[in-house]
Amino acid sequence: MLLLLETPWVRSEHDPERRLVRYTRTALGFSTIIELEQSYGALILSTQQMDRTRLGLLVDLREAPPRNDPTFEQVMGVYRSRM
Repeated sequence: MLLLLETPWVRSEHDPERRLVRYTRTALGFSTIIELEQSYGALILSTQQMDRTRLGLLVDLREAPPRNDPTFEQVMGVYRSRM
Protein backbone atom coordinates (compact mmCIF):
# COMPACT_ATOMS: atom_id res chain seq x y z
CA MET A 1 0.00 0.00 0.00
CA LEU A 2 1.19 3.46 -0.87
CA LEU A 3 0.40 6.23 1.60
CA LEU A 4 -1.56 9.03 -0.07
CA LEU A 5 -2.64 11.12 2.90
CA GLU A 6 -2.34 11.11 6.65
CA THR A 7 -3.92 13.67 8.95
CA PRO A 8 -5.10 13.48 12.56
CA TRP A 9 -8.54 12.47 11.19
CA VAL A 10 -7.85 10.25 8.18
CA ARG A 11 -5.38 7.93 6.54
CA SER A 12 -5.61 7.10 2.86
CA GLU A 13 -3.63 4.43 1.02
CA HIS A 14 -3.51 3.18 -2.56
CA ASP A 15 -3.14 -0.49 -3.42
CA PRO A 16 -2.26 -0.47 -7.14
CA GLU A 17 -2.37 -4.27 -7.45
CA ARG A 18 -5.96 -4.40 -6.23
CA ARG A 19 -6.84 -1.03 -7.85
CA LEU A 20 -8.15 0.13 -4.50
CA VAL A 21 -7.99 3.23 -2.34
CA ARG A 22 -8.49 2.57 1.36
CA TYR A 23 -9.77 5.47 3.41
CA THR A 24 -9.58 5.01 7.18
CA ARG A 25 -11.02 7.42 9.74
CA THR A 26 -9.22 7.74 13.05
CA ALA A 27 -10.88 7.93 16.45
CA LEU A 28 -10.41 11.72 16.52
CA GLY A 29 -13.67 13.53 15.89
CA PHE A 30 -14.02 16.67 13.82
CA SER A 31 -14.29 19.68 16.13
CA THR A 32 -15.48 21.95 13.35
CA ILE A 33 -17.03 21.67 9.90
CA ILE A 34 -13.90 23.39 8.56
CA GLU A 35 -11.79 20.45 9.78
CA LEU A 36 -14.14 18.08 8.00
CA GLU A 37 -13.99 20.10 4.76
CA GLN A 38 -10.20 20.34 4.88
CA SER A 39 -9.84 16.63 5.54
CA TYR A 40 -12.18 15.42 2.80
CA GLY A 41 -10.92 18.08 0.40
CA ALA A 42 -7.35 16.81 0.92
CA LEU A 43 -8.54 13.25 0.33
CA ILE A 44 -10.11 14.17 -2.99
CA LEU A 45 -6.99 16.11 -4.02
CA SER A 46 -4.77 13.13 -3.14
CA THR A 47 -6.54 11.00 -5.74
CA GLN A 48 -7.20 13.68 -8.35
CA GLN A 49 -4.45 12.50 -10.71
CA MET A 50 -5.66 8.90 -10.62
CA ASP A 51 -8.18 7.32 -12.95
CA ARG A 52 -10.81 6.97 -10.25
CA THR A 53 -13.23 5.28 -12.63
CA ARG A 54 -10.92 2.24 -12.46
CA LEU A 55 -10.48 2.25 -8.67
CA GLY A 56 -12.49 0.80 -5.83
CA LEU A 57 -12.92 2.75 -2.61
CA LEU A 58 -12.88 1.02 0.76
CA VAL A 59 -14.10 3.27 3.58
CA ASP A 60 -13.26 2.13 7.11
CA LEU A 61 -15.22 4.12 9.68
CA ARG A 62 -14.95 1.66 12.57
CA GLU A 63 -12.95 4.01 14.81
CA ALA A 64 -14.72 7.22 13.80
CA PRO A 65 -16.92 8.76 16.46
CA PRO A 66 -20.59 8.71 15.40
CA ARG A 67 -22.03 11.98 14.23
CA ASN A 68 -25.17 12.77 12.27
CA ASP A 69 -26.20 16.33 13.03
CA PRO A 70 -27.86 18.10 10.06
CA THR A 71 -24.90 20.38 9.22
CA PHE A 72 -22.46 17.48 9.26
CA GLU A 73 -24.75 15.35 7.08
CA GLN A 74 -25.22 18.17 4.57
CA VAL A 75 -21.49 18.75 4.16
CA MET A 76 -20.75 15.03 4.03
CA GLY A 77 -23.34 14.62 1.28
CA VAL A 78 -21.30 16.92 -0.95
CA TYR A 79 -18.08 15.00 -0.33
CA ARG A 80 -19.68 11.55 -0.66
CA SER A 81 -20.78 12.35 -4.18
CA ARG A 82 -17.31 13.68 -5.09
CA MET A 83 -15.56 10.61 -3.75
